[in-house]
Amino acid sequence: MLLGKEPKDFDVATDASPSEIRALFRNCRVIGRRFRLAHIYFHGGNIIEVSTFRKSTNMDDKDGDNGDNGNGFDPENGDEESGDVQNGFDPENGDKSNGSHCDNGDEESGDNGKSRKKKERPPTENDFGTETQDALRRDITINALFYNIANFSIIDYVGGIEDLRKGLVRSVGCPHRSFTEDPVRIMRVLRHSARTDFPIESETYSAISEHLPKLSKCPEARVREEFLRDLRGGWARKCIKLMIETGLLYYLFPEYENVLRGPGAHVFAHFLATNLKGIDSINNGGGSISDTMLMTVFFAPFVRHAHIMDRAPTGKGRAGFIHEQVKDLIKPLIRGFGFSKGRAEHVCQSIFGMLLVEEAARFGGKVPRSLFTKKYFNDGYKLYRIECIGRDEAIPNAIRRAAEGLIDRKNPSGKPRGDNGEEEKKSRAPRRRYRRRKGNDHSPPKE
Repeated sequence: MLLGKEPKDFDVATDASPSEIRALFRNCRVIGRRFRLAHIYFHGGNIIEVSTFRKSTNMDDKDGDNGDNGNGFDPENGDEESGDVQNGFDPENGDKSNGSHCDNGDEESGDNGKSRKKKERPPTENDFGTETQDALRRDITINALFYNIANFSIIDYVGGIEDLRKGLVRSVGCPHRSFTEDPVRIMRVLRHSARTDFPIESETYSAISEHLPKLSKCPEARVREEFLRDLRGGWARKCIKLMIETGLLYYLFPEYENVLRGPGAHVFAHFLATNLKGIDSINNGGGSISDTMLMTVFFAPFVRHAHIMDRAPTGKGRAGFIHEQVKDLIKPLIRGFGFSKGRAEHVCQSIFGMLLVEEAARFGGKVPRSLFTKKYFNDGYKLYRIECIGRDEAIPNAIRRAAEGLIDRKNPSGKPRGDNGEEEKKSRAPRRRYRRRKGNDHSPPKE
């Protein structure tokens, strides 16, 4: 809202615990184990998700010099500070939060690991706290603002308003400690920089390259979801560019380092930028792309860089050679990112179909009957369409008609069909059915 954009949704937070929220609303359910949330159900399938203010897992209320409280917040008089900042942002406190001294993040992580092992409790994020503590555990300052709907005011504890005015992406508190506590925040910093076109603050930027190896300790599913969120958000091209500049992309996909820093890197980068442009055009235009197709578009430049179609033999074994080459290139990439075998095969089939569709477009746009009757033709056409959008090229009419169903796959000959979709047949009288009488066949019928 402060940037003049329309919010897609609102996150609701409160100081009430999930059990207290449930006591207030009979249409409420408490879900989650690691993150306990309250879902309030309304008619029409509308659900309002309410979270409780939390504090950082390594925040010690008895020590005012810890990582998060080093931002100028005293837990003992946290309510008083909350009341002072409630009506507006205090620039002095904001400067303290952004310029606070930070210790070595690795030492902090080691101490936390020992304390968790000593307590012997499962990992949880249900350590509830105040709204100030909740703001101090956020990733970046411009993402840690509260909007008070009671008086329509902005509550700022971390200097987010000032960073919005400067157009700057800055980590909350010490970036080294923040990235050590949760390395996935590195991806979020790049995401917000890409979506807002804001540069990254120098200390935060330098800390990114230092803490990139810690991403390997994060669950694959969590990293994959963050990466897919970047692809589907409408800022994929800018975000991937930042990942290349910071080296993050090479930690997620080591194979990309060989092609982007080797011979022919500019050609591969052009293919990648074109595909990402197609994704952004569709997402920003109100369309949607499945997660599997997003990864297909992202991996397709590898196949183009390998020039499989130029090396494929002519004749009967051409299609089999192309399919095997695609699998050899793509499956190691997907398997290393935590995708299932079924999804990996789906990606390979889509790229294989795209190559055949593109080959048909190269030779006059006529689609062979054996191609558009295959299951992978639809996915191949979707990938081909995204690439055409990125290249600002028109799709051949024959391929478009075949993909949109204007050419019937079950009736490619084009023979006339009846109103019910079946081919017209000679009319004949309906066949009469006879029922067998119950009981003895020789018994007389009952009157």
